[in-house]
Order: sequence, then C-alpha cells, then structure tokens
Amino acid sequence: MNKLRILVVMMFVTRITFAQNFSLELSDNNGVMEQKNVFKVTQDSLSIVARSDYGRSIVNYLNRSLTPDEKIGMSKYLKAFPLDSIQKLYFNEYNNFQFIDADHAPRAFELKIVVGDSTYESAATNAYVYLYARLITQLNTMLPAEVKINYDINKFKAFY
Repeated sequence: MNKLRILVVMMFVTRITFAQNFSLELSDNNGVMEQKNVFKVTQDSLSIVARSDYGRSIVNYLNRSLTPDEKIGMSKYLKAFPLDSIQKLYFNEYNNFQFIDADHAPRAFELKIVVGDSTYESAATNAYVYLYARLITQLNTMLPAEVKINYDINKFKAFY
C-alpha cells in the first residue's frame, strides 16, 4: 500500500513539474499585406485569430482546450528548447520592392514566448530561421490541416 501511495505522489509531482506556466504566440502574415494569422498556445488552450480582407475582418478561427498529452508535450518541448538562442531580429531585404502590393509583401513573423518568469520576443522578415522552423513544426502537430504553417526553406535567400 505504501508503494502505491509513493507511486501516486510521484506521478502527481511529475505532472506539476511539467505544468509550468508557458505561452507561445506566433503571428504570420504569410507574405500578404494586411493579413495576419495569430497562433497562441497557453498551458491549457490553443487559439487562432485571423485578420483578413485587407485588415478589415477579424475571424476567431479556432479556440480549444489542449489535451493532457498536448499540455505535457508542449511544456516539455519549451522547457528543453534553446530560447536564449533566439535573436530579437532576423531580417533580409525584399527583392521586389517595385512589386509590393496587397498580394505580394515580405514574409513577416512575430514571436513571443513566455516560460515561467522569462519572456522572449523576436521578429523575422523575409528570412528562414531554423529555430522558428523547429517551433513551427511542433506547433503544426496541434493545428488542423487547413491552417498548418507552411515555412518552406526554398522560398528564402537568408538563413539564420
């Protein structure tokens, strides 16, 4: 009976350890001016808010609770992720400034991650950032197929 109690206590402590406060917010314009998809993951929920129609419409696309496995998985992932390695700014010039219009603009990301008491903010414009790619791959595991983030390395000329 004591072994069972010890096992239950250990499982409870393990759950508390991985249930630290965290949030990840990633906005992506997908290379279109006045459009933005904001993906937000907290320790208990996932939401997606889209701004479209050239910035005039805001759509609450998704708002759901995380499953217990997603909560633990994301907490573990962020705990092991090299957040201190993320730079404040990644930038590469846009090659076609003469063709910037509503449908053609530099790809821009804004990232904010909070883990415990630490906050990390970063932005990337027209650049492929390997650490962003890792975060996007993790985030995509929780997203419906129609809103997964396409971050193709072949569409960039600057790599960080």
